[in-house]
Amino acid sequence: MASKKIKQHLPLNRVDKFFSESEFDLEVQMGREWLEGDLNTIVVLFRVDLSKTIVDDLYGESKTKHYLPPVELKVRIDSLEESELETRDGGVSARESQLKMSLSIFTEQLVEKNCEVSRGDYLGYNDGVKGMRYFEIINADNRNFSLNKTIMGYKSYWRRLTAIQVDSDVFNP
Repeated sequence: MASKKIKQHLPLNRVDKFFSESEFDLEVQMGREWLEGDLNTIVVLFRVDLSKTIVDDLYGESKTKHYLPPVELKVRIDSLEESELETRDGGVSARESQLKMSLSIFTEQLVEKNCEVSRGDYLGYNDGVKGMRYFEIINADNRNFSLNKTIMGYKSYWRRLTAIQVDSDVFNP
């Protein structure tokens, strides 16, 4: 008996029966209109210029960083809260309170502004009370395909960035 070779069918396109590309675009457009128009929360992105920044070979750190021109981004601040960080100073452990920010941004906005957010970049946020605060991005959500970041499992359209507040001796533009 000859074995039959079973051809696997892998769909190349999504079936547009319930949700099409035009419906996806409309949903994203309405979301962006709310976030960028009505909400209108702005942060300033300071991207590290990796081509000009000299990095230490051992730890991959740099004392003097060079930056690309700042970019204004319209975002949604999901949370801005105190978090505890454990620090070591001279062998002594201590808990230090630090402000942690989580924010959402539409991927399409980053494409339009031709900028990519990376871990180690900085954000400036004016909270209206204490003035401009600066945060270092600790999670840029570069691998952002998960079902909660899609519309009906269609495709990813937003990212969640996480950043921690830094002192002026770490970053001061």
